[in-house]
Amino acid sequence: MVKIAIMSDSHDNLQKINMSLGIIQNSDMDLIIHSGDFCSPYTAFPFKEISIPFIGVFGNNDGDKLNLRNKFKKIGKIYDYCHIMKTKDNKEILITHYPDMVNSLAKSQDFDYVVYGHTHRTLIEKKFKTLVLNPGTLSGDLSDKCTFMILDTESNEVNIIEV
Repeated sequence: MVKIAIMSDSHDNLQKINMSLGIIQNSDMDLIIHSGDFCSPYTAFPFKEISIPFIGVFGNNDGDKLNLRNKFKKIGKIYDYCHIMKTKDNKEILITHYPDMVNSLAKSQDFDYVVYGHTHRTLIEKKFKTLVLNPGTLSGDLSDKCTFMILDTESNEVNIIEV
C-alpha cells in the first residue's frame, strides 16, 4: 500500500501548511505531492521539519523558482510544468498545476492518476482508467475551504481533508 498526501495552491499560508503537515505526519504517509503555487521560498521550511519524501511542480504564482528549488532540495524536488512518476506499487502519476491538459491526459489512459491544481476546487473524477484529482487549495483563496487529499493507491480510496 502507498499513501500519498496531495496538496496545492498553498499561496504562502503557513498556518494551513503547518496544520496539514501535522495531520500528514501522524498518518503514515509515503509521499507528499504539491501541485503548484507555493509562492514564496519560505514555504519550504515546514516541509523540512518532517521526514516524508516530497515532489512538486511549479504553478503560475511561483515567481522565485530558483530559490524555491534550492529550499526544497534536501527533501525532494520541484519540477517545471509537469512530472511523471511511478509509485512503489507501480502506479503511474502525472502531476501538473494547469487544468487545460487534464482531459487529454486522462483520455490517453497512460496514467493511473492525473493530479492538478490551479482552480482551488476539489475534484475526484474517474475518466476512463484514470483517476483525476484536484486537492483544492490550502490557502482558502477563491474557496471557502482549505483542503488537501490523502490517496491510497492500493484501494484507490481518496479522502478530502479540511484544515
